[in-house]
Amino acid sequence: MRDSIAHAWLKEAFNLSPGEELLLPCESKKERTLLYRRFLKEQEELSKVDPLGASSILVLTTYRKGQWLLRLLRRRSSLLKGKKVLPSGEEVEISLVDDSDRKRRILLMISDGLSEEEINKLIEPPLTEEERKEYFK
Repeated sequence: MRDSIAHAWLKEAFNLSPGEELLLPCESKKERTLLYRRFLKEQEELSKVDPLGASSILVLTTYRKGQWLLRLLRRRSSLLKGKKVLPSGEEVEISLVDDSDRKRRILLMISDGLSEEEINKLIEPPLTEEERKEYFK
């Protein structure tokens, strides 16, 4: 059964730019823990439909300035890219996606006049810091 509050907040978190977060205040540590579990369960349901989108949001908890909070954080990095460490200690970047198609789509969006923010909302996973530097700086 879909948790409409958790679903609505997770959908709202999809609209965040990488690094931005939503903070949801909780009345107590117990409520925060209950909400955290509800959000993780809803995120698991969303991952069945959109695994990349669901994995782009981190559900976290924190205590700030005397307030228990549930945090929804948009990842800065993609889970589709990683690094392989060779026996020599050298790190080599690897990817689970075809970068040539992604690069082509980004370049097409730029040539169509889309801004960095617009592209970031359309492309999944969001632009990495390396892509931002390459295309917009």
